[in-house]
Amino acid sequence: MSRQCTLQFKNSTGYGWSEQYHYNGANDLADATANINAMANARAGFLTSTCLLQRARLATTTPRLVQIIQLNSGAGYPGRETPPTDASEVALEAILQSATIGYNRKFIRGIPERVTGGDQYLPDMPFTDALNAWVAVLIAGDLWHIVGKPQTPTMFSASALDATLPRGYTFLAPSAGFVVGDRIRMTGATVPGYNGVKTVTQVLDATTGLYQVGGASPPVNQPASNTKVFLLGGYDLGIVTATIQGLSRRAAGRPFGLSRGRRQTLYPQRH
Repeated sequence: MSRQCTLQFKNSTGYGWSEQYHYNGANDLADATANINAMANARAGFLTSTCLLQRARLATTTPRLVQIIQLNSGAGYPGRETPPTDASEVALEAILQSATIGYNRKFIRGIPERVTGGDQYLPDMPFTDALNAWVAVLIAGDLWHIVGKPQTPTMFSASALDATLPRGYTFLAPSAGFVVGDRIRMTGATVPGYNGVKTVTQVLDATTGLYQVGGASPPVNQPASNTKVFLLGGYDLGIVTATIQGLSRRAAGRPFGLSRGRRQTLYPQRH
């Protein structure tokens, strides 16, 4: 299964942004560092020279622990394209697709102004070559994936929802086929505490489909109702194509990377 990899950028005015990808390489940090550097270097090929690709954040198997990868041995990758007149307000909309199902949409910022005209994408040969070099890295070796959830998950009927002490509850779903560690969503229960995303902690009886999940123990057992459960699965597949769908623009005066809302004051009243 791939891990989320976030590339972090900053432009000459101090505004920053990030782009999220899904890395499917081995867990070895040295290999991951080399592969992510290769992708980042290719991405910098069509980044403007007023921007810097600084670092990458790579998720691990521990949700709250990430690996910070200093790109180019800490120097980062400066963009190699001619600075635009107003690059911060324009982004390319890229679609990364698998061979069979699903896609991820990316907004590619820090692009040269010369490849845009109004709301049109007008690439020239140097820009196209640099973009294709980046795409070649994304589709090589099954290192980079798209990730998503199916539009219509398979629903299973759940019954006999019983609170267990000190944690969680049990339920019956005979045809579900869940395993320990599966993340599921329960819906339709009338007692608070049963609905929501849960993790299967035990398969008490695989034949009858009796499962236990973690989390807080609900106050009482759930009476019979139209309760449903489904697996929070999805697709995690290699990228085979990457295409540019068009442009995205923000209104003048709000560059990409500038947070929305009121500007923070020096002495805020609320802390």
